Amino acid sequence: MAVTPNDRYRNLWSVLRSTVTKEGASGLYRGFAPTMAGAPVYYGCAFYTYEYLKHRCKERNEARLR
Repeated sequence: MAVTPNDRYRNLWSVLRSTVTKEGASGLYRGFAPTMAGAPVYYGCAFYTYEYLKHRCKERNEARLR
């Protein structure tokens, strides 16, 4: 169990209840836009790296078999 200052959060429901009470329902979506803006960059780099390494491994294995 995670320990927080003053143990104000006992579980996930208490976190959600507190957030909605203090900040409204829109408080649950804070940070959503930056996450969505960064996701294409992350997944683009991951896809490029995967395809590059797949190509390099294929070349290396073909060279080893010759």
